[in-house]
Amino acid sequence: MIDVSTETGGRVLLIKAADTVTKDEQEVLLQKLLDLMEETPGSIHALVDYSDVKDVEKGVVTSGLWFEMRYQPRVSRVAIVGDDRWENERIRTDDIFKMAEVRRFEPSDRDIGLEWVRG
Repeated sequence: MIDVSTETGGRVLLIKAADTVTKDEQEVLLQKLLDLMEETPGSIHALVDYSDVKDVEKGVVTSGLWFEMRYQPRVSRVAIVGDDRWENERIRTDDIFKMAEVRRFEPSDRDIGLEWVRG
């Protein structure tokens, strides 16, 4: 399951993934994000919460790469919520969004990550 919501007129994206993340779910998410990016001018901050993810279907990470590269200049802050298993995702995100600040927060620190991404 992947859910997306926004705050502050679409400038803060809140993405919550849980259970097994499938390629089909990611395609729906990417379309929602594409629509939001087209509707919202300026820089974007995002919080991506992986704390309830059990598994990720093969190919999910690669299929999202085109979106990340296309909108890389507009993303200025990314908070990743997840335990140590998600440190590689933080590194990958930091590598893609070179101009953005990227931090990982433990699930118990989600509220701190949310405040940081709002800032």
